[in-house]
Amino acid sequence: MSKITKDQVEQQEYDEYNDEYDDDIGPDDYVFVIKPDGGIKTVIFPSDEVTEYSEQLLAVFQALGVDNPDDLLSGPPTLH
Repeated sequence: MSKITKDQVEQQEYDEYNDEYDDDIGPDDYVFVIKPDGGIKTVIFPSDEVTEYSEQLLAVFQALGVDNPDDLLSGPPTLH
């Protein structure tokens, strides 16, 4: 009988997590990655071009301190 290493257990847990949640994220979904301080690290927008946002989605953006979600589409500002 072979012994399972910690790395193998971590990989198995990662694979199970991906199997469970990966199918749940579709091309029309928004994905928010939040930093520990509560700020936005990144937002993944739907694959199709967004022309307008629902009131609920605008409320989420406002709660995260984003007044205009279109500003996030252009990426982070360039520092000179």
